[in-house]
Amino acid sequence: MFEKIQFEPGKIVYDDMQIDPNKSLESQVDNLKEDLFQVNYDNKFIVDVGWFPSFSKDGHFRVVAIEDFDWESPVFQKTCRTLIELREYVEEAVYNVKTRL
Repeated sequence: MFEKIQFEPGKIVYDDMQIDPNKSLESQVDNLKEDLFQVNYDNKFIVDVGWFPSFSKDGHFRVVAIEDFDWESPVFQKTCRTLIELREYVEEAVYNVKTRL
């Protein structure tokens, strides 16, 4: 899903995105959970993707960029309910982090 995004110099440390873009999200609710995807940038920044609340058809994707493991005050945060917006927000989060490196 994020194959064409240039995460470098970050490293993908977690990838459990098992979502088929050709199916509705509602039909894949068992794959919608808090921990979906994470990229680490030199233990300084994290880009994290999850679905909240887990396994709920009424939930949403959340994309955050975290600095110095401060999960309470993300430097970037957006939510959405579509895969198109999700990809866009992941790209935004990565850009945001790269400008801070």
